[in-house]
Amino acid sequence: MLRYQLMDKAIQPATAEPLHTINLERYSHLTAAEITTQYSYSHVLFVATDSGYIKKISVLPKFEKTCIIEIWKPEQNNIISPIKTIGYLKETVSSIS
Repeated sequence: MLRYQLMDKAIQPATAEPLHTINLERYSHLTAAEITTQYSYSHVLFVATDSGYIKKISVLPKFEKTCIIEIWKPEQNNIISPIKTIGYLKETVSSIS
């Protein structure tokens, strides 16, 4: 019987509580990035909501908390449409949808 390393054991959480929670909102897509700053690095999450918004969330490792940095509302012709894909472009340090 073949045993696959990723399926052998469950992934354990890094913290006892979820890093980010919010009431009455569902996320459809998520991408994560590690961004180098002047003195260290920072983990950033880009999440797409079911209502068509993209949130840029920074993870504060010292406090095991998150901070919402920006909320984007991508639209075409003043119409908000659902996000179909989301990704991160390291070269330009930006999110695409």
